Amino acid sequence: MGKRREPRKPVQVTVRILGTDAAGRPFAEKVETLDVSRSGLHLRGLSVALKLEDTVSISYKDQKARYHVKWLIPAPTVPGSPARWNAGLENHSPERNIFDFPLPTPILDNYVGRSSSGLPGGSAGERRTLPRMRCVASAELHPDGTGAPIMAGIADLSLGGCFVDMPMSLPIRTQLKVVIWLDSVKFQASAMVSNTRPGFGMGLHFTGLPQEERTKLEAYLAKIPRYPFQSPR
Repeated sequence: MGKRREPRKPVQVTVRILGTDAAGRPFAEKVETLDVSRSGLHLRGLSVALKLEDTVSISYKDQKARYHVKWLIPAPTVPGSPARWNAGLENHSPERNIFDFPLPTPILDNYVGRSSSGLPGGSAGERRTLPRMRCVASAELHPDGTGAPIMAGIADLSLGGCFVDMPMSLPIRTQLKVVIWLDSVKFQASAMVSNTRPGFGMGLHFTGLPQEERTKLEAYLAKIPRYPFQSPR
């Protein structure tokens, strides 16, 4: 079964964002969108880092709405210039369009993704054997050979891996270190990108999970509501 998704409309308009940055300081600035949907925005060129799951206010002309911060990645910049950030925001009230142009209507997303084998859905040996549970958590991704971490959100989690909610996926088989905050507990593991869903996120397979980290993950999974995530990846 697919899941209903909100198609993105590539459009560049200026919006005003107001909120608190990752250091707890209030800020307000004008930035440009890269794409817009009823459920969220993709912003580029923020001068401050934001904290995942914080609420910010977005204004467009005389309309405004509240959004959640869902992911954050460093934006490409000229060497020596100040750091900039791209961010993905989720609309608190997707039924309300603050923009003066039409947005796409929801569609049924039947995309099955590509696995590390390169085949849609993966081979029999790669199909999921561990149940994944719905989860809202913050994560830091540290791909091998890169400097600044990628900040993102986790949509589901299991003992075998997780799904990272972000529109720009890393290449299949990318090796990385992942840090996930399970409430107040810091969980770390080595991982590999096992599949991607362009525009939505990517699946990570834990390749190195020391017993201490596995114990943390088992304890967390045991206490979250048992509602298995149904949408395929």
